[in-house]
Amino acid sequence: MVIRERLNHSTPEAWISDLFVAPDGRRSGLARTLVEACVDEARARGRHRVRLECGVERSDAHAFWTACGFDRRGLDYQKPLG
Repeated sequence: MVIRERLNHSTPEAWISDLFVAPDGRRSGLARTLVEACVDEARARGRHRVRLECGVERSDAHAFWTACGFDRRGLDYQKPLG
């Protein structure tokens, strides 16, 4: 997770730059655990949201991010923390 300054917000946002779980580790809960840790850390640091991007063709990943509570905005997913 990376912290990014945003000009239009008083607090920086958290950015998940890359998250990949090898095929043999998928559907084990590992990715969800990692995402929850990122969200918890962002919240603890007072960030206003967590963002990431996801490729158009990755329908399984889109379903995963939605299931984790992120809102899709084009290729961008956001989870407001306020």
